[in-house]
Amino acid sequence: MRIITGTGGGTLTEDQEDVLIQFNIYSDDPSSEAVCDIFQEISDAFNEPDDEDELDIENYKVVSMTRHDEPYMLNRWEEKGIFVWDLMSQFRIIVSKT
Repeated sequence: MRIITGTGGGTLTEDQEDVLIQFNIYSDDPSSEAVCDIFQEISDAFNEPDDEDELDIENYKVVSMTRHDEPYMLNRWEEKGIFVWDLMSQFRIIVSKT
């Protein structure tokens, strides 16, 4: 996971932060199933508000969570005779301090 960018902002009554997070998931499994399963778990946490899987950030209220890239990037490459799956996706989170 990488935080790509974070900017302050807000409304008339509260400060907000807008953060773009990038996830890179790697696997040397012959199938892409492992990286896709992990991606689905991450995606569920970001895209299902009011759900038990919702992302929880201490001292912040989550205003919105959305996937930033469409579609995600799934690549397969070789390094030293090992084939590796690489799935990259970005999510945007807007939070306000509580």
